[in-house]
Amino acid sequence: MLRRAGWLCSVLFLSACGMGKLPPRTFVPPPVRPAPEIDKSPPILPQPDILEAGGPALKPPVLPATMPQAPPPPPPAQARRPNPVAVSPKPPPAEIISPAPRLEQSFTQAELKENRQALDESLGRVKQALDAVARKRLTSQQTNTVSRIKTFQGQAQKAAREQDLVTAVSLAKRADQLARDLLQSLK
Repeated sequence: MLRRAGWLCSVLFLSACGMGKLPPRTFVPPPVRPAPEIDKSPPILPQPDILEAGGPALKPPVLPATMPQAPPPPPPAQARRPNPVAVSPKPPPAEIISPAPRLEQSFTQAELKENRQALDESLGRVKQALDAVARKRLTSQQTNTVSRIKTFQGQAQKAAREQDLVTAVSLAKRADQLARDLLQSLK
């Protein structure tokens, strides 16, 4: 057993972990190259060709005294009209489609009277408020509120004409509430 331990220690001791490492090398930059020599003498240019003054190459071309006449344009081609095609009369539609039935709420006479009364009262208060506000100087926010009130008022009147009382009352109440808030802000 002692032999195995010794053998194991010697193997570990001689392994690359302990002895075989070389010290780190330092970086040595390469030597600096000398700059190439630049020829400082002026460059030698070839001699230019010498042209004689008044030679044949400098004379302008001879032009005729008048311009030649261009041929007249060809007459415009007449548009060809296609042969008339016999148009057969359109057959009448098979059946006339009526608009889809409109869904409406059914009210008792008392509910109709109550809705119409609420609509008239709200629209009346809105009209009074708008008349009172028309004589006053308003801020831009108040002017915007007046515009919204008028929009709700018009939509309520349109819904009432179309016999949609629930929507008309709802829109009139919105306009009435905005008008009350506007009057409160003016006090």
